[in-house]
Amino acid sequence: MTDETIDDWQPEVDERPTLLTVLCILTWLVSAYTLFTAPMSYFFSSSADGEQTMSDFNDAMLEMGENDPDVAELFEPFMDTFAAVVSNSIENAGMIFTTDMLIAVLSAFGAFFMFRLKKQGFWIYLSAKVASLISVFIFIGVNVASVIWASFGGFIGLIVIALYAINLKRMK
Repeated sequence: MTDETIDDWQPEVDERPTLLTVLCILTWLVSAYTLFTAPMSYFFSSSADGEQTMSDFNDAMLEMGENDPDVAELFEPFMDTFAAVVSNSIENAGMIFTTDMLIAVLSAFGAFFMFRLKKQGFWIYLSAKVASLISVFIFIGVNVASVIWASFGGFIGLIVIALYAINLKRMK
């Protein structure tokens, strides 16, 4: 044995992977963007007149029918779906605003925990993403537009969730 002392000893520190750091920062940026833009969306939607919007859609369909009946017949299902989405969005503007804000806060909160290497943050984030998909169908209804919207959001969310899941082994 030697009388050598080790002065540089440092406790083992869990180091956060760079990918996890980048994902958390991106999540915070998206959450902040949502927190800033959701109030504007709410005020624009709440000031819109649902009856006027439907009247405008009907006028557009009538004009299209007068100009080219075949094209009007082709676009009628799309216009009906779009009108339903706009109408439901206007009617549920307050609930959509509240839900968007809660989901943004939950996502940011989950990212904060994951940034601190806590596994519960992953489950909070996952819950927020599932809630956001379900809320689309609750507030807008089940139609082609909402399925496309939820599919796109779900695909992006699934990629981010998979990237977070890769880092689960580093979390406690």
